[in-house]
Amino acid sequence: MMLRAGLVIFLVCLQLSDAAKNVSERIYMTIDSKNGFSPCIRLTNANKQVGCSSPSGGAHGVMHLVNSSVDLAWVMTTGTHHPYVPLITQSFLATQPDMLTKFIGNSRIAGALIIMEKSSSLNGQSFSPDLKCPNQGFGLYSKDAQCNWNPAGSGLLLGDYDFPIYSLFPGTNLSTILDCTRKYNSFVNDAPPDYPLCATNMLDFMYAVKDTFTCMTQGLYGPIFGSSTRCDPLEGYNVWGTLTGRNASDTYSEREIILVVTRLDAKGLFKDVVPGAESSTAGMVALMAALRALAPEAAREEEWAKKIVYVIFNGESLDYIGSSRMVYDMKKTFPAQVPSGENIFAPATFNLSSVKTIIEVGQVGLSVVPDNLFLHYDNGSNSTEALRAILTQHGKDNSMNFTAGSGTLPPASSQMFLREDKRIEVAYIADHGSSFTNRFYNSYLDDAENLKVTENSTSSATITQLTRLSTVVARTLAQLAGANTTIQSSIAANAEYIRDLTVCFTMNFSCPLVKQSFTAGHTLPDYLVNSRYIGVNNGPNNYLVNAVQRLIAQSLGADNRTLNTSTSCQAPKGDSLNSYLLMRAGVNGTEERCVIAPVYTYFVQSPAFLDPVDYRSTVYSTWTESRWNDISMEIFLKPSPTSEHTALGVGITLVVVFIALTLQINRVSSSLFDTSVAHNT
Repeated sequence: MMLRAGLVIFLVCLQLSDAAKNVSERIYMTIDSKNGFSPCIRLTNANKQVGCSSPSGGAHGVMHLVNSSVDLAWVMTTGTHHPYVPLITQSFLATQPDMLTKFIGNSRIAGALIIMEKSSSLNGQSFSPDLKCPNQGFGLYSKDAQCNWNPAGSGLLLGDYDFPIYSLFPGTNLSTILDCTRKYNSFVNDAPPDYPLCATNMLDFMYAVKDTFTCMTQGLYGPIFGSSTRCDPLEGYNVWGTLTGRNASDTYSEREIILVVTRLDAKGLFKDVVPGAESSTAGMVALMAALRALAPEAAREEEWAKKIVYVIFNGESLDYIGSSRMVYDMKKTFPAQVPSGENIFAPATFNLSSVKTIIEVGQVGLSVVPDNLFLHYDNGSNSTEALRAILTQHGKDNSMNFTAGSGTLPPASSQMFLREDKRIEVAYIADHGSSFTNRFYNSYLDDAENLKVTENSTSSATITQLTRLSTVVARTLAQLAGANTTIQSSIAANAEYIRDLTVCFTMNFSCPLVKQSFTAGHTLPDYLVNSRYIGVNNGPNNYLVNAVQRLIAQSLGADNRTLNTSTSCQAPKGDSLNSYLLMRAGVNGTEERCVIAPVYTYFVQSPAFLDPVDYRSTVYSTWTESRWNDISMEIFLKPSPTSEHTALGVGITLVVVFIALTLQINRVSSSLFDTSVAHNT
């Protein structure tokens, strides 16, 4: 009897559940996270947590377009429909970069949405969410030193926001959000809007808490019951190599290496929108083009007194993760020794004392005066006058002018080397003097438009400057290594290659140049042009690292058309002297080739996370990224409180009636159901 009554109840509940799901789908519209928005996530370091998080159940509020001080006052103090989710234009945020900080602790603010715009829409304004002195205290100089390299820096990246913040991509989703907001939430004849109102629910709950020590030692369910950590150390790969490959049996002597370096990464307020066009891409392109220009002369390197080693560091924007790890390892030997035995081939090892010179290519895509760059150095380290003189002379030979810096290095990877060994001579090349020319340092606005790059022009000021600089760097490296003047003068960078490389890394990652460096059928999502953030656990940044390695291999490597399958394009047992990389034989064809080159990737994680761990380190980066379960966004029409209360009352009444009806059915079930069949059986 009870079983049949229960079955009836279950079927009714199931029907109601399906109906509720259908109603929910009609009420809520989900915004696609891949094409609609990018979240601000939470990070931790030794001292604190930064970034954003919603409550565990999400944050919901009425959307209100904020494009003026009046709009801002409405959501913060006078509006009658709070909590609000301000819908802020980037151009207005640039005028008041501390706006998001003012929202902290304000119960009227449930979240914030930033409408992404092009840099040209800011009318000359600057916007950088990083500090005025990026990475201060983790390099060569004291954390208390006066510093203003990034005058546009607002420090928004270091804010701890108790609400979610999303950036909204241009497109259909943004249009839908704006249409809904304008239709239902706009003032009419100076009268505030009335219900229903367009609202949103933002779910962006982060598990990280307090600081890195707490985050790494306290499990998800507390220090006793939890085994899984709340966060993960930032990690990725450096790219490094030599011109020709040098076996471990032929070691480097003291001060034999000329090191040329740059960085690959950048950071930003929003996880998936970190283009880093000027912050990192311009310098990386210049270095890669210089290596390509050196390639025809690479075989002569054995005749030269010095050897060239190149490194493209990752994680530098987060307290020098890549360079600090390399220097940490070089205190002993780099790379790690390979066990001895027959037919063992591996790159020759070196340490800090092997390095004589470092040339670092920084932000070099923008100059106040075209083809005018700066040579920065450190007054407290080895003299660099001779090095700067060589660079300056090659600059003059290529219509480029260099001005000496003030004797203090900008935020630079080479600071990590000088912190350990000031006998190394360092020249840091940049397009700025005492402060960045990049108005959007570590902002999503630092894109191809900021770099003034177009797909078809090789004669733009940016491409011309990068081409001349690449030639200067390549010739300087050749001279320092020991090449004669005839070889030096024959070296020249290719403007078309630089144009194509810049377009690939800032506009179209599935460009022919990158496509040809991967196997046929390999998918190359365009969002990778925005993946400069180092991240964790094999994130999108690793695709970028792989592409950089393969593009350098194309320049310096040897083609083998017979090893044209994934099984045959493998290094022989015991041979790690070269990387074996399977690539297309042409841009659109299906034939493949094996490129063999002395270019490597090198896993990097801050030394603070090595045994013994030091989660409170003040010497090394301690950045971690929070874990989370889901990040989502929905929009819906919010009814008036009266309507909500009425709906709640009706719902409670229906539940009570349903329970009473169920009990009544159970009491009279014997008269409603024929039980004779059950009894006879």
